[in-house]
Amino acid sequence: MGRIKGSPFVERWLRYLPGSLMLAIITPGLINGGLIEVFSAVVVAVVMIASRNLLLAMIAGIGMVYLFRNFI
Repeated sequence: MGRIKGSPFVERWLRYLPGSLMLAIITPGLINGGLIEVFSAVVVAVVMIASRNLLLAMIAGIGMVYLFRNFI
């Protein structure tokens, strides 16, 4: 954590914070969104599992939303 040493509990809690924040941001969009958003999220998950590359998964998801909204 840098210069300040926290308790093991606080360090474990902070380790899971980024994932929790991402879920809090993404979940409402998936619940309130339509088929485009859900399908794009599935594409992101598949690309992430296959490539283990976060940037590639994000580009794939953004690309799918763009394609669906503009061409399909």
